[in-house]
Amino acid sequence: MYEQNKNNRDASEPEQPTLDVLQAGLFYLMTHYTFRQCPRIADKIVEHLVMLCNHPQIVLMPSQNHLFAKMINIWRARQFDNKSSVDPIRLH
Repeated sequence: MYEQNKNNRDASEPEQPTLDVLQAGLFYLMTHYTFRQCPRIADKIVEHLVMLCNHPQIVLMPSQNHLFAKMINIWRARQFDNKSSVDPIRLH
């Protein structure tokens, strides 16, 4: 039988960050983006939103799940808007 970790997962599966850690990271990235509208930061925001929507515990929070799903589209649009107007040398 496979060894199970504390989340009742197969030991070969990578452990996911908790929802609060993902949300804190998202808030940090969004705040950072307000100071520097960099497409790489927008990419990371989209990645965090996707991880939040795919998190197994998000089903317990339908309002947040709906909000995160809507925000993915908004931030994907920002990714493409910013990539066309960014000087690649001055990303950070």
